[in-house]
Amino acid sequence: MDLPKKRLQEGVGQITPFAGHFEDEKHVRTVLMEAGFTDVQLYMVELNWQLSLEDYLADREIAASGRYAKFILGPDVWAQLLAKARGKLRHEFGSCFTYSSCANIALGHKS
Repeated sequence: MDLPKKRLQEGVGQITPFAGHFEDEKHVRTVLMEAGFTDVQLYMVELNWQLSLEDYLADREIAASGRYAKFILGPDVWAQLLAKARGKLRHEFGSCFTYSSCANIALGHKS
């Protein structure tokens, strides 16, 4: 069973409805100010990662999209998908991943 990308996005949207919303620093600032924070400062921090293939797959498995896919697909199909992904990723990238991601860090004052 293949899980269409749109269905996966809809499911993840139900689990974490505001995740994408908070990727935009304007939304983070607005929400914090509406909650009574002042002097809101936002910082975009680049995080560099180096993970083994197994750690990377474990990380993806516990992410909202992985949990949802595992639930929808069931344990047997999930195991097949994971094995297929492991083989493809090992072939393309080897046993170690180096990548970066960004995080929004927000600071504010509330009295």
